[in-house]
Amino acid sequence: MAAKTDPTTLATFAEANPIPEEMLWRSGAHHQRLVMWMALDLVRHYATPVDLLVVGSHMSKSILLPVVEITAPALRIGLRDNFFNWAVTVDSASPADGEFSPPVSFDPGYSSSVYFEGFEEAGLKVYGAWEDDQRRFSGHIWNGSAGLMLFLVRLLDSLGQIRT
Repeated sequence: MAAKTDPTTLATFAEANPIPEEMLWRSGAHHQRLVMWMALDLVRHYATPVDLLVVGSHMSKSILLPVVEITAPALRIGLRDNFFNWAVTVDSASPADGEFSPPVSFDPGYSSSVYFEGFEEAGLKVYGAWEDDQRRFSGHIWNGSAGLMLFLVRLLDSLGQIRT
């Protein structure tokens, strides 16, 4: 079940929603939270100011998982992981002119909000493919946390956010 939550930090969400010891996907859920913190640190390294807030939640494998929003100047990124893939939505003031496939798949068969669990409830919009609108787009990352980090670096670079 997906739900909107009052915006909160990932640490507060984790503390309020401990993962029971008996859950088979417990380590995966902890890994997911760690990757979200890594994503925040990666974006923060390149763009300031930046913030990551849990804005919603969804259930996968009987575990309550966060839906997060990363915000930076003129950029809003929504993320969630369901142990199968990362769903990502981007709303940017500038066009992102990078190469995102791979790691992101913009398969129209997966563009329905049903494949973006928790986004609608959290107030995150699901858009079409990057090819249709380089400012607002949504897709899925099928190759885990490495794919997510690659996508974020490519996105920030395409928006001129990479500081040297």
